Amino acid sequence: MLGTLAKSTEGMETEDMDCGTLHFPVLKYIPTFEFSDEDIQLIKTLEEEELEDFSALTEI
Repeated sequence: MLGTLAKSTEGMETEDMDCGTLHFPVLKYIPTFEFSDEDIQLIKTLEEEELEDFSALTEI
């Protein structure tokens, strides 16, 4: 996924914020991703372990 993102990025913008320096990719096109069933299971596992909501990626 990082390779796909890197290929679609033409540069980075940096901004100093109260929380620190943030870096934003400047995209030359919207990258396309696909996930296998195994990828979805891994995302669900990471969701539980990290107490994050990744349901936008896992619910069909």
